[in-house]
Amino acid sequence: MKKVIDIISDENETSKPVWLQKNEGKRKKLVSSKRPAKPAQKSKKKHLRKRRLALPQISIVVLALMVASLAFLAVWFTLNPKLSLTLRQKQIPLEISAELELNVSQATSTAKTIPAQFLPAFVEKTSTFQATGVAFEDTKAEGIIKVYNNSNPPTALSLVANTRFLSSGGSKIFRAVEKVVLPAPTINNGKMTPSVINVKVAAQEVGEEYNIGPSKFVVPGLAGGKLYFTIVGESSSAMVGGARKEVGQVSLADKNKAQSDLYKTLRDLFLTQLKETIPDGFILDERNVLEDDFIFSCSELAATSQAKAEDLSFNCSGKFIGRALIFKMSDLEDIAMNLLNEKKEAWQDLRSDSLQVSFVPKGVVTQSGRLNLSLLAGAKAYQKIEPSALQKQIINKNQAEIEQILSSQFPQTEKPQFKFWPFWVKKAPSIINNIKIYLTF
Repeated sequence: MKKVIDIISDENETSKPVWLQKNEGKRKKLVSSKRPAKPAQKSKKKHLRKRRLALPQISIVVLALMVASLAFLAVWFTLNPKLSLTLRQKQIPLEISAELELNVSQATSTAKTIPAQFLPAFVEKTSTFQATGVAFEDTKAEGIIKVYNNSNPPTALSLVANTRFLSSGGSKIFRAVEKVVLPAPTINNGKMTPSVINVKVAAQEVGEEYNIGPSKFVVPGLAGGKLYFTIVGESSSAMVGGARKEVGQVSLADKNKAQSDLYKTLRDLFLTQLKETIPDGFILDERNVLEDDFIFSCSELAATSQAKAEDLSFNCSGKFIGRALIFKMSDLEDIAMNLLNEKKEAWQDLRSDSLQVSFVPKGVVTQSGRLNLSLLAGAKAYQKIEPSALQKQIINKNQAEIEQILSSQFPQTEKPQFKFWPFWVKKAPSIINNIKIYLTF
């Protein structure tokens, strides 16, 4: 019965009179005190229905506000447009050439003179070099020849130093080292005994081919006379010592090459030392070097050596003394800019950042510190425009009209780039401050 009453009361809660609802409320409190309370399911559903009805209404209001805001912004942007116009300025190359002078006695720059100063330095070094020369170590074969005197009638004879002895077969000639005196043969009991003497001889030529074995000899200088057959010789042992051997040698070409190589090495070291000590802002050109002295010497070696050429080395020392003529690059650039400004037209301006300078020394540095230079310089010139003058011309103009104004009244510009804002705007603003002009190169 209680369950039925609860259900009926929940369904008709909203339709009952207020006094009845109050009584019913009291009754519910009494009932609830006697049994546990149940969740108000119907109340939650009611709130959910109210929320569902409220959400679409809120969304519509928010959407309307957003549309109104966007419409306002669109109108405001349209009434307040902006234009960014980027223009490239045309450039004309200008070049000049001039003859200048570096001078250590000059204190300040003039139209044609640049002050300079000497920067001294010296370096020294000892290096080892490889010999490539070739020489020959020659020796002659030597030995002893027994010379017989069979002259008849017996006669003492003498042979001068360097007397030739020809080996059997006519192949090799040996010469007596000293004068030879041959005693006369002796006769005993009617029998003649030739005299004999040992003669030291040396081969006429060098080489191993003269190291011949025991041989017989004649004296070719006696040919045509009877003594040719009575003065003879023979050796009982081989000739020895003949040789021709290739050995290494420090040649003149080796020394010249060592001098050249050491000079280049020392000059590079000299320039490196100068670059490490040059003051800030100064420029050093390798061609502006004054060589005061170059001292060169090599260790003494024998003309030949037992070593092979590839194993033979020698040491050489050198000392390089000199000065470099240095100057400030800024002085050269200032003169170049002055000359370019003299050449440009009155309506032109120069781009200082486009300046390019090169120079070539003419002649050599003098002892007094003077050197002529050939200068070649170039820069970009352009016709300057006033952005305010262009802004006034293009107010309320579309892109085609602006391009026509640029080509006719501002020919010193090219390649315009337009950026309208907002994007649907097609004309320049009527307010000058809303027109931005950017000039580039």
